[in-house]
Amino acid sequence: MTSWDTAGSEDEFALIGQAAEELGLAAPPVIRVGDAVSALVWGDGPAQVVLLHGMALNAHTWDTTLLHWSAMGDAAQREAAGQGVNVVAVDLPGHGDSAWREDSDYSPATLAGALNPFLDQLLDDGVLAGPLTLVGHSLGGLTAIDLAAGRDDVAHVITLDSLPGLVESGQGAGDFMEKLRAMVGGPTVFASRDQIVAQALALGFGGKSEAAVRRGVIHNTRVRADGQVEWKHHIARLGVDDLVSTLGDPAAGWERLASLASALDVITASNGVISPAQLDKLRQIRPGSRIITLDSGHNLQEDAPQGLADALARLT
Repeated sequence: MTSWDTAGSEDEFALIGQAAEELGLAAPPVIRVGDAVSALVWGDGPAQVVLLHGMALNAHTWDTTLLHWSAMGDAAQREAAGQGVNVVAVDLPGHGDSAWREDSDYSPATLAGALNPFLDQLLDDGVLAGPLTLVGHSLGGLTAIDLAAGRDDVAHVITLDSLPGLVESGQGAGDFMEKLRAMVGGPTVFASRDQIVAQALALGFGGKSEAAVRRGVIHNTRVRADGQVEWKHHIARLGVDDLVSTLGDPAAGWERLASLASALDVITASNGVISPAQLDKLRQIRPGSRIITLDSGHNLQEDAPQGLADALARLT
């Protein structure tokens, strides 16, 4: 049985409430579940949508998007849907409140293998109900493809600025990687969270408001006993470039994508990491896939949360 109401980031639910208040929206019920793999459960459930974040992020990266999604529709529609959204947002292994892997392997195939028993347990507990829709951003998108390839209860995969061959993408990918290296490729310990907030604001990470960026930093760091601050994700200790090299063989990734029994749609960012060549290849091998482009950077869930919420509501 999955552990319920487990301890996560300090004040994590209060911070969701603050985000809702800032937006003038009501926050649906949210709880944390899991042990070695941890997740946030939004809504009254059971959920059919599973969210998988990108490298060096965590389940709270979706908070603002989910607040907007929860507010869609009229009151009757929201009540019928259980406050408007029923979603499980997972902390990938090595991220958020999920355990770090001893082998330091965070490739999509390994992450999918680690998530399979967790999803099975959530299904057994009634937290999830099939058929499932997997929504994955960046590394989470590649993981979603691997998960769907090995499960018969996934009906739909939606990748967010994520397709096989991420490391071979165009200039947008290079620019994003430089920003990511600057953000998490330097010191792993800081005197205060203010240092990280200032860096995130300068690089354009975490959302459009300073309050949103500060919440994101709190969710992605922990305060040690000596008062210093460190990243919660394992990525900062391992090196971004070494991990990017484990994103898998693009040819094998395209083969898995082509053979998926589930539907597959893609939401890209206008200033993201997906190249026109990747989209052309997608159209060739999955002509039925829908492609939506949002005016956003790579982290759509933070840069364009309302637009993403609208797109997800239309696709699911």
